[in-house]
Amino acid sequence: MKTNENHYYRMVFLAMQKLMVTAMCILIVVCCSNDVPDPQPAQTGEIKGTVKDENGNPYPSTLVSLAKGIEKNTRATNEEGAFTLVTKDIGSYDVEMALPLSTEAVSANPNKINVLGDQAATVDFVIRPKSLEAHLNFGDGNCG
Repeated sequence: MKTNENHYYRMVFLAMQKLMVTAMCILIVVCCSNDVPDPQPAQTGEIKGTVKDENGNPYPSTLVSLAKGIEKNTRATNEEGAFTLVTKDIGSYDVEMALPLSTEAVSANPNKINVLGDQAATVDFVIRPKSLEAHLNFGDGNCG
C-alpha cells in the first residue's frame, strides 16, 4: 500500500510542477508583451530667422531668445545674421532679440510666433543704427 501511496504523491507533485511551469510561461509572455502602446513623444518645432539692417546687412552675434512658460532658449546669430532655436513643445512662443549697441528695432520686438509640430516657424528682425547727437562742451571760454 505504501508503494501506491508514494506513486500517488509523486504523480500529484509532477502535475503541480507542470502547472507551475505553465503558469510561469504564461506570466512571462503576458509581462513581456508589447501590446501596450508607447506614450506619444512630445512634438518639437523650430524657430528660424535673421537679424539684418534695412539694407539687408547681417548682424552676427546678436542674441535671440524664445520663451514659453518655464521653457527658455537663447542663441546668437551666425556670421550671416541667421539663428535657429529648437522648441521642446508646439504652440505660441515669445521671440525677442537683444538689440545690438546703438541700434533700434524697425520690426516688432518681441514677436509672438506660433510653432506647429515638426515645422519651422520664421521670424526676421530688422534693425537700424540709432542716430547719435554729439554735444561738444568747450567750457565757458575763461582760461584762467
